[in-house]
Amino acid sequence: MPFVNTISFSHRFSSDNAPSNGCSYEEINHTFSAENTTVMARCFAQFMVGAGYSPAAVLEGMATVVSEDGKTWGYNGGKISN
Repeated sequence: MPFVNTISFSHRFSSDNAPSNGCSYEEINHTFSAENTTVMARCFAQFMVGAGYSPAAVLEGMATVVSEDGKTWGYNGGKISN
């Protein structure tokens, strides 16, 4: 099975309380390449922390995904199931 080793994420956020002489929004773009899933997961966790999520929330979310192992996640044999 082929392995996709480059992933890109983007997170954009803004604030209604931005000062008139400051940024109205900020955007984080993160593209990374890795040779195995452990490094991919670590890079994604680093992106999430950089986007403002707490490390504990990121790890809790990853643990939830791991607990769902074996579920189809909307895919069935490469075809999207309804």
